[in-house]
This record gives sequence, structure tokens and C-alpha cells, in this order.
Amino acid sequence: MSDILKILILEDSDKDTQVIKDLLQVKEQSCEFKVVEEKEPFEQALLEFRPHVVLFCNVLPAFTAQYALQIVKQILPYAPFILITGTVSEEFAAAIIKAGAADYLLKDRMTRLPMAIQSALKQKLTEIKKEKAEENNRFQAKLLNTIGQAVVATDMNGIINFWNKAAEEIYGWTEGEAIGKNVIDLLPATQLKEQAIEIMENLSTGERWAGEFLVQGKDGKVFPVFVTDSPICDANNKTIGVIGISSDITERKKIEQQLVMSTQQLAVIYNTVADVIFLLSVEDNERFKFISVNHTFLEATGLAANQVIDKYADEIIPAPSWNIALAHYRKAIVTKSTVQWEEVSEYPSGTKTGVVNVTPVFDEKGNCIRLVGSVHDITESKKAEEALKESENYLRTIIQTEPECIKLLNKKGELEEMNPAGLAMIEANSLEEIKGNSILGLINEPYRDAFTQLTEDVFAGKSGQLIFQVTGFKGTQRWLETHAVPLKDANGKIISLLGVTRDITERKKTEEELSNTNEELHYLSSHLQNVREEERMQIARDIHDELGQQLTGLKLEMSHLIKKMNITDKLLQQKAEGIISLIDDTVNSVRTISTNLRPSILDDIGLIAALEWLSEEIDKRSGIQIKFEATMPEPDLPTATATALFRIYQEALTNAVRHSEARHINASLSKKDNNIILVIKDDGLGFDTSMKDNKKAVGLMGMKERIFILNGHYELNSALGKGTQIKISIPF
Repeated sequence: MSDILKILILEDSDKDTQVIKDLLQVKEQSCEFKVVEEKEPFEQALLEFRPHVVLFCNVLPAFTAQYALQIVKQILPYAPFILITGTVSEEFAAAIIKAGAADYLLKDRMTRLPMAIQSALKQKLTEIKKEKAEENNRFQAKLLNTIGQAVVATDMNGIINFWNKAAEEIYGWTEGEAIGKNVIDLLPATQLKEQAIEIMENLSTGERWAGEFLVQGKDGKVFPVFVTDSPICDANNKTIGVIGISSDITERKKIEQQLVMSTQQLAVIYNTVADVIFLLSVEDNERFKFISVNHTFLEATGLAANQVIDKYADEIIPAPSWNIALAHYRKAIVTKSTVQWEEVSEYPSGTKTGVVNVTPVFDEKGNCIRLVGSVHDITESKKAEEALKESENYLRTIIQTEPECIKLLNKKGELEEMNPAGLAMIEANSLEEIKGNSILGLINEPYRDAFTQLTEDVFAGKSGQLIFQVTGFKGTQRWLETHAVPLKDANGKIISLLGVTRDITERKKTEEELSNTNEELHYLSSHLQNVREEERMQIARDIHDELGQQLTGLKLEMSHLIKKMNITDKLLQQKAEGIISLIDDTVNSVRTISTNLRPSILDDIGLIAALEWLSEEIDKRSGIQIKFEATMPEPDLPTATATALFRIYQEALTNAVRHSEARHINASLSKKDNNIILVIKDDGLGFDTSMKDNKKAVGLMGMKERIFILNGHYELNSALGKGTQIKISIPF
């Protein structure tokens, strides 16, 4: 070895280290040593010193030979690892060698170290060469598997030893099925076996062979292939095999067959194509003679073939079209390029408009000898263009006179088009004044984000509408309602926002006035309800306090009078007792009337007690089982709120008793999320809530009005045969 051999030693004994150095310092080989004792310096030395050989002599509990070997394999996989130890078991030795160590030595047999290192280096070198060769083979095989042609290699007996992916796809046989088979037997061809043998003999002399023949694939299908066979030679240039590259030429054969038919097809196409095709010969003195025209030419002009062929162009093309055509013929010849123009001519078949193309053909001397021409008849498309222009004018007239704003915006919200009605809405003098500018500046601040979102939605393919307020260029504020849709081109791409906008300023004023009127009506309704409740309360108190006291006093006086009179007549006694009983009934009636007008329990005890009392009273009177449950303590409510809830519950029970034919009514009062929830549910007949003439409508309207005044929420759920549920939510 002429290069310096780098040796990394892991050893904690200076004596043993010196022994190793002495053994390895020979004239034939210069050595450079690096000695470490611990894990971290060991790893650093592997990275920086880059040794050719690693000698592991140290024994540390936390840093074993197996661990050190693993580190070497990760950092320097091609550096041999040799274990030097005092004692070692056969099991350990086998395990360390199996793990990848190059060798192991006992310290009492160190004289074998130079030979062990030399052997390990040779072995590693062999491994490296083998790995590179294998890698190169893998690369070549992978490369051959990526090409689109079948690559098949055989020995001189035709036995397959390589078969790439393309071969699998073309012939149907997998690599496993093909390897080891005779190529002639695997791919039977239409050529004679003797011919195949002859080809192999030619290849054996070092010559290549190329040709095409029919083969049969695995599926039995016969198809044409083009094959190029080349000899494979050894180091002595002796042919030892054949490599064949083949392609399925089925499509190419089809194309060749198509080319054979092309002359006939071109003739058919020439006479059936929709465009006029003609061929002019160029003669001296700028004379152009028709030497060929297709069938479409004859149909378009209304002329017969004998009226055109061998006739000069100025005899066929009428003036003034001929003068235009002649100028373009000259231009095509001078510029040596195709010339195009639009032409209108009168023929026996009528007036024709066409787009003419003329291309010059030159001989080897540069002389123009032919003009190849085609005419695309655009007579109908011209008529369609005129009709389209008329339609566009008609549509523009409609847009220009439309009283509502019609506009086009781009993705940035910039104005592209706007009709006069729209310009008037924003008080613009002309379209040019604002075209290309964003209209967001005209939209009042609170509505700009919503308008921007509408624009984004439209360009995402969603239609939409928006009510917003604008301030015109002259300061006038208007309420507008716009309906926006995506405008798409012929390919379906959204190119603009199309908006139709209506001035709803007067409608908004009417809505505002109506809203104000509704607020006033709600206020009036609330006031009337309060006045009514106050009157009820006052009347109930007057009846209870005045009339009740007077009746009580009358009963006492009557009782006292009867005792004083000492009536012995039984008939008179019965009459007197009847008067006392009538007074008692009248007192009870007064109490009932007073309670119905304003139950004192609502003011004296509270809402929950009043609802419980009302449930019991109606249960007794109606025979319907009413269950009321409160899952909250007595709420501290304003008198008006408590009264409204009581009246709502009273109205709901009254409606159920009168109309539902229910057997059970369940009601509850609870609190949730700062709201008082009152729910009344019956198992009665139910009703269609969409019917306007329902008998419950007046009562329900009264309930709704009370709930609206309290800023509450009302839900009604009912269906025929499924009972009714009313849910009221009041802020608390």
C-alpha cells in the first residue's frame, strides 16, 4: 500500500495501543493513528478523521463492541471493524461477525493483526466493487425497463436470460414466465424456423440483423413487430448471446394501409369537402387557367365542369370581383405566401360571399407554376352577422330605454357598462365619466362590505341580491335593490357581473312610515292593555271592597233583624233564610267577578301561584285534566310582565277548552338563558295553522301582541289530529 492507512483505535490501555502501533508500523505501509477512549471522541473521529480501519479494543459498560460497530456501519459503512479482546466466547464471536465485524483477535495473538487488516481491506474492496457492479446492473436493468421497446437477451441457443417490462406489455409473458425459455418457442413467428436459425448464425459472426415479421403473443393474438438483433460479445470478442430490441408496429402498419388508401380518400374528400377548392395554372402574360375544381365549386357557382375546366379565370370570375382577385393573385406570387381576402361575386347560383385563400406553387427555378385556391362560403354567416347586429341594436335599444339600471362590473368592482337609467340614479353626466372606476365609493359605508361580498359571490358562480344605499355625485341619497348574476362567455368562463338595479327609495319611505305606524299601533295596543288592566284592577277592588262590604253588612243586619223579630211562622222563617242564602250567593258572585277581572292572588302572592290557581279553576270547570309545573322560583317581574304572562296563559287555556276537545293539558314555566319560558301543550284536535279564518285567530293575535310588546318570542306548532303546542319566551 502506497497511501497512508488511517487507523482509528478505541483503547484505554497505552501499553496495548503501543503494541498495535509497533505491529503495524512497517516499511511497506505508512500508517496514521487516532486513539480515543470514549464514545463522543469516537464518533467525532469517525466524522473528521475518516479512518480506513477501526480497531475496537476498549471495554466500557455503556459502550459495547456491538454499539460501536453499529455507529461505524452508519457513518463509515466501508471501513472494516476489527474487535481486539482479551477473551471472547464462540457465541459472542459468531454474533459480532454476523453483525458485520470484519474479524476478531485475542490480545495474546496480536501478531496476526497486519494480515487481518490486509484481509479485511481486500474483502471490503471486493464488497464495494461487487456492490457497484450490482448497482450498475440494477441501473441498466431499470433503464431498460423504462424504454418503450421490448428488450430481450438470449444465449446462442436462444434461451432467454433478460426480459424487460416493455416485453411483458408487448408479448404478454411475464419476466418469470419468459426467463429460461427458448425465444423461438415462446414467440412463434410466421417465418420458418430455418430462417430464425440462419439469423442466429449471422449474428454469431458479429453482424446485426433488422427486419419485421409476425409473432404470436401469450393471448394467441398475431401481430407485426420490427426487430433489431445485435450480437453480445465477451472480452475476447466472441459472440456469446443476442440482444433484440423490438416494437409492436401494429399501428404503423395500419397507418401504412391508410396511406395506401389516401389517394382514393383525398379524391373523395376533394369532391365532398364543404369549401370550394380550385387549381389554376399560371401562364405567360398573367393568364390563369382552371385545371381542376371540386364538386363544391360547381355547386356554389351553378356552373358545369365543362364550363370551367381549361377556361381562364377572367372568363369565369365576374367583374368587378375579377380585378380584386387578379390583384391578390399577383400579391401571392410576389410575396411567395398565402394571401387571403373576402369576395362577393354574382354567379348563376346567386350572390355569394366567401373568404378566398390563394397559395402559390413554384418550380425548382423559382417560377410560379400553380395557384392553389380555396373559398370558404360565408354567405349564411354574413346573413347571421347582419341578423346579430340587428338583434344587438334591438337589445341595446331596450337596455338604453329600460327605466331600471343595467350595469356590468369586473371582478374588482369597476364599472364596464351602465345604461342611462343607471347613470341618472348615480347622477353621472356620462358613462365615460365613471367607466373603469370602482363604484364602491358611491355606496354608503355600512353597505360596502356586503356589496364586495356580493361581487365575490357572483364571480364564484352564485347569483344574489342586495338592498343598499348610495349617494350620487350630486349628493342625492337613494335606496337601491340590485339583482346580480354571473355573465359568462362562450366557454362558460365568468367575465362580468350583470346587475339589474331598481330605485326603491319611495318603497323604503313607505316601509319606514309603515314601520313607524306599526310602532305607534303597538304602543297604543300596549297602552290600551295597561289601561284595561288598571280598569279591571280598579273595578275588581271596588266590587270586592265596596259591594262586598255592603253585602256583608246587609247580611249582618238581616240576621240581626230576624233574631229581633223572633219569627215563629215557619213560612216567614224559610223566606228569611232564603234571603240570607241569596245574600251569600251574591257575595260569592261578587268574589268570582272580582277574581275574573283581576285575581288578587297575582298581586298578593305572585305569578306562579296565580298560574297554579288558574289551572285548578279551569280544571274544575272544564273537566280537562290540567297539569302545571314551575321549575323556577318566583320571578321578580314588573307588574305589566307578570300580568301579560297570566293573560297569555289564560287565553291559551280558554282556546284549548273551547276548541281543542283535549283531555289533557300540560303546561310549564321555566328559566333558560335569561329568558322565562312558558309552554302550553294539549292532546286535542289540533288545527291547520295556515288557515286564515281559524276561530283561534283573534285570541292568538292578542297573545302575539302581548309577546311583541315584551320583546318576546312566540312559537305555535299544531297539526290536525296531533294537538297544539304554544311556546313563549320572554327576556328576564
